Amino acid sequence: MKHIFLYIITLLLTVVAGARAQSTASTPIDLSPSADGTVWTLPGSKLDYDMELEVTYYTDEEVAEMIDAAFTTGVDLTTTDGETWALDATPSFDIELEVEYESAPLALNEDDDNTTTLNEWDGYDADVTLTRTLTKDMWNTFAVPFSTVIPSGWNVKELTSASLVDGTLTLNFANASSIEAGKPYLVKVSATTDLSASAFTDVLVSKTGVPFTSTNVDFVPTLGATTIPAGDTKEVLFLTSGNQLKNPSSLPTTIKGFRAYFVLRGEAIEARAFNMNIDDETTGITTTDYTDKTDAMFDLQGRKVTTPTKGVYIVNGKKVVIK
Repeated sequence: MKHIFLYIITLLLTVVAGARAQSTASTPIDLSPSADGTVWTLPGSKLDYDMELEVTYYTDEEVAEMIDAAFTTGVDLTTTDGETWALDATPSFDIELEVEYESAPLALNEDDDNTTTLNEWDGYDADVTLTRTLTKDMWNTFAVPFSTVIPSGWNVKELTSASLVDGTLTLNFANASSIEAGKPYLVKVSATTDLSASAFTDVLVSKTGVPFTSTNVDFVPTLGATTIPAGDTKEVLFLTSGNQLKNPSSLPTTIKGFRAYFVLRGEAIEARAFNMNIDDETTGITTTDYTDKTDAMFDLQGRKVTTPTKGVYIVNGKKVVIK
């Protein structure tokens, strides 16, 4: 390639072939090259002695041999943080350094905390695999530490708003145009999908979770196994099989990575029922399971029930599901 060859010739002229004029006292005088390396200028208007310049040209083969030798006996670079590199010695010639990164494999496990790993990989490209399985024909909560296009066969929704009306909390979802790093989503797949089977290639890793927040509810992503601290179980909702929103049985509790959960705020904590509105179609009543048989129970017509069967009932002002 001509421009590379000219650059190399210029470099060699600088280092080897008369880029300096020698005085009788052997004191070097630097020459300044033009931008294209074709014109070299002496400093000052004149010199107080006669001089002679000698320029040596090299063939492509000779240049290649010199480059090989330079690479073989080159100056090493060292780093302590993987970002800033320093020369081990000061070279006697100008250098140009070009670094090319290649994506490396990164395996993340839903059962691991992943904080340390994500801190180390934050801002780097990787080919990421996840130990996470998406179950077909149901909504799965989903969050990942990188941005990516929506894979074929995936139906992906993002939470856009939440409303509390007459004691019912409605979560409104809409189509997502892509999957963004750290954001929580709902995902439905046509076939059960093992995400450890193939990688998300050449993605930029981010350690930062980006929850949806509002007055009534937060939708919180988990980028690794996450412990939800002790507190009121009524403030936390999990999306479970059958597309039901359920409170945890106790806190603290741990949720696996690459998922998301809901945290209720303000008056929404006392909501009597929960709906998920996806594409303007409400999924139906989703509530906690009934576990305390000592509480008074009423059917949806307000009649007290002493021996409940399967169905939906009112307990302590909340709708519960008996299975």
